[in-house]
Amino acid sequence: MHTGVNLSRAYTGKGVVLGVVDSGIDWAHPDFRSSSGSRIQYIWDMSDSTSTAAAPPPEYGYGRQYAKAAIDAGACLERDLQDGHGHGTHVTGTAAGNGGMNREYTGIAPESDIVFVKGFRSGPGFKDTDVINGCDFIFKRAAAMQKPAVINLSLGGQLGAHDGSSLYEQALSNLVGPGRIIVASAGNSGGQRMHVRYTTGGDATEPRVTFFRVPQGAPSAVIDIWYSGGPVNVGLAWYNDYPWNLGNSPLVGGGSMLDGINVFGNVAGIVNVGSDPSNGLGHATLALMQTGFGTALSNLLFAVYTTGSGTLDGWLLNGEFGPTQNAENHIFPGDYESSVGMPATAKKLISVGSYVTKNQWVDENGVTQTQDGNPAPGTLSSFSSTGPSRDRRQKPEISAPGEAILSALSADCGADAASILFGGGYQKMQGTSMASPHVAGVVALMLERNSSLDYPDVLGALTSTARKDALTGATPNTRFGYGKVDALAAVQAVTPKKVPGDVTPTSVTLSVSPNPAAASMSISYALPHAGSISLRLFDALGREVRSLENGFREAGNYSVRFDGSGLPDGVYFCSLLSAGGNATMRVVLR
Repeated sequence: MHTGVNLSRAYTGKGVVLGVVDSGIDWAHPDFRSSSGSRIQYIWDMSDSTSTAAAPPPEYGYGRQYAKAAIDAGACLERDLQDGHGHGTHVTGTAAGNGGMNREYTGIAPESDIVFVKGFRSGPGFKDTDVINGCDFIFKRAAAMQKPAVINLSLGGQLGAHDGSSLYEQALSNLVGPGRIIVASAGNSGGQRMHVRYTTGGDATEPRVTFFRVPQGAPSAVIDIWYSGGPVNVGLAWYNDYPWNLGNSPLVGGGSMLDGINVFGNVAGIVNVGSDPSNGLGHATLALMQTGFGTALSNLLFAVYTTGSGTLDGWLLNGEFGPTQNAENHIFPGDYESSVGMPATAKKLISVGSYVTKNQWVDENGVTQTQDGNPAPGTLSSFSSTGPSRDRRQKPEISAPGEAILSALSADCGADAASILFGGGYQKMQGTSMASPHVAGVVALMLERNSSLDYPDVLGALTSTARKDALTGATPNTRFGYGKVDALAAVQAVTPKKVPGDVTPTSVTLSVSPNPAAASMSISYALPHAGSISLRLFDALGREVRSLENGFREAGNYSVRFDGSGLPDGVYFCSLLSAGGNATMRVVLR
């Protein structure tokens, strides 16, 4: 796309805002600079509300906003520090880096304008309201610049209904519209048996049960349960090992809570609100916490048990459900499904999974490093979260390269030498966080082609052109979505937005000027239909002497410069073959 091969022109993201909400950005990295200074138009640092170097964005009243002039002057105090391990810098480099330090690592939209929001405030993690405000900020700044925008969210979590109904997901979906697109990483929980789904029944003497364990050294665990179709009562039981039960809590019904459950010196609590105000679904949360004098949680086997008549989905944070299935004893296993996190489950966000494109690199010490597990290129990353959403929608929609990705290294954080690329300036990371910015960058190219694209347009182009192979299997599926992103095909699938004066040709035409020519001439041609073309030069005996252009072209007007200084004087024939018809013209060199 950057050279315009098989397109009417080059696409680099020029005139498009690429927004990122993440851990921070190394704004001085050469990949984010051009001959006119920083490509970053604005930075909103949510983590800083005390410095006097800048004021907060007036719409929000917290953090500090830096415009391009301050960034160019080196007056920006924002940093991408160790708390995020340079995550935001790496993500932005993939989506929008221009290879300023090494052209081999040019990002997808290298001429886009960058608007960055540092969403880390106090400690790791992102608050829902900060993500919403960050996206709103990016779209508002893009609108002021009169440019379309795509936002990358390489973040997420598992607390919530996973169905687009939360206020968080609804708010983000409501921000999406023509020229405003949000892309989100699917999450890295695909290798965990963290989900369970079944319709409960029975009573306290014959409850439905799923076992789970807490990892070694983990201080807590949470199970988030959402249900519909009837009431669900929730309880907790604990064992030395099944079936030697050591204790259990009472069942907690809708509208009730039970706190301070003593679990061998540890504490647990269950809240069952019965009907969540955001979506009307039943919602129960079970939480376990290690105390200083309790038995290590990892030494016990736990079970969540239920009665009632509702169909429930449960997600275990910090642990895994057991695989045991025993219909006679009403034991249900956990599974690897529905692990796509929020907000990627929102109804108007594009969710991206990860596949492997690299498993080796040379580090800064010149040592060849191999990715853990040496995964085969083309395979789905073992960590890539799977769908569907709780309401059974297709998630993820698309997959992209996410393992192992070499992109911009933040100078503000320390990275493991084995992960720093030879020559410095770039580091290796992996995750759906690295896959999502590939797609966000592709969307920037699509918006450059047509700035009014809405969510259905973008989603349709991405999914209809996605690549399928023996490793994706039949698509769509809950692992690769509709397949692997095909950047060129997705951009080609977008109908260019017409501007005043644009006229689609009605017939194939071919012209040469000047003709006769001493050497250099301009060959112009018009195509009424998209398709493959071949433009070639033949001598008077019908022998091909020069292939001028080949490949896919959209309908439109084209021009190519031809230098015939190496050819003998005489009569030649320029031939155009296209899907809409053919044309030949006599050319004289003298």
